[in-house]
Amino acid sequence: LYLAVGHSARDSFEMFHKKGIAIEQKPISVGLRVEHPMETINLIRYGDKYKNFSGIGAATYSFNYANRKAGRGVNTFCMCPGGEVVNASSEDGMMVVNGMSYSSRSSEFSNAALVVTCHTDDYRSTDPLAGVEFQKGIERKAFNAGGGKWEVPAQNLVDFLSGRTSVDLNKNSFKMGAVAANMNEIFPKFISEALLNAFRSWEEEYPLFVSDQAILLGAETRTSSPVRIKRSERYDSVNIKNLYPIGEGSGYTGGITSSAADAIKAVECSLINV
Repeated sequence: LYLAVGHSARDSFEMFHKKGIAIEQKPISVGLRVEHPMETINLIRYGDKYKNFSGIGAATYSFNYANRKAGRGVNTFCMCPGGEVVNASSEDGMMVVNGMSYSSRSSEFSNAALVVTCHTDDYRSTDPLAGVEFQKGIERKAFNAGGGKWEVPAQNLVDFLSGRTSVDLNKNSFKMGAVAANMNEIFPKFISEALLNAFRSWEEEYPLFVSDQAILLGAETRTSSPVRIKRSERYDSVNIKNLYPIGEGSGYTGGITSSAADAIKAVECSLINV
């Protein structure tokens, strides 16, 4: 049996745990979506001469920040040029956002996930499903901060840096509506501080990125699986014979391509084991 669940298959994770399949906690990354006008990102990446040149399309970017003393990193993820921020919630009362671009990449906005490294110690529990509960806690706060009507909590970046709730939110792509909120109240303190430090480190070199052009929308909690289904070097479960956990939900891959490669390797190993 090839077990190819996704990273948000929470009901399946609970069932695996109850059935005695060996699983364990796994580190994840949690944060929010940062969005700018597409023209602003094009200007940063292409310069004034080519910012409106249609032949090269909407610009992409990648940002990274590492605090080695704290042992945490901040990085952009799933950057969506000429795209939009969308609701990716899977449970009532919990707000999760994601990003996407249509093939034309013609939206007036560009966004990316901006996420912080979270260690298993941050879960404050030894339960194998503690990472799921950690995600849920943030998602509930995001839902409530948005007013409980599926509007997204949001904060202009300059207001986040100043520690104040936005009076007038920047125009954004989230079609279900946005509500001004203090993002610091949604996340654990270490996440907010890591995001703040990252923006401060980029502010001087990329002033247009860290400017009044940007808005933050949250929360982004589903970048990877908070659970790892324990398996051997032969890709089979360590305690259930003929069970092969693969893909993102297994906790060993992240993304479409790596999941596909993982599946190919698991099938090859299972044939050899037979």
